[in-house]
Amino acid sequence: MPEHLPCCYNESGIGDDNVSQVGELCGYWVASGAQWHAPELRPADWDLLKQLATVSPEWR
Repeated sequence: MPEHLPCCYNESGIGDDNVSQVGELCGYWVASGAQWHAPELRPADWDLLKQLATVSPEWR
């Protein structure tokens, strides 16, 4: 059974059938404030801008 991501709560395979959909889901989460669904699992040194900088252009 797929698990929800602790950050955005998206579930792999649900609404992310192509690169465009992944970008939309991520964009919605970021635009909504990028609040973690499970904040207790957020690494202490996690930085949204640094994380986004690692995303390949085709996935943005």
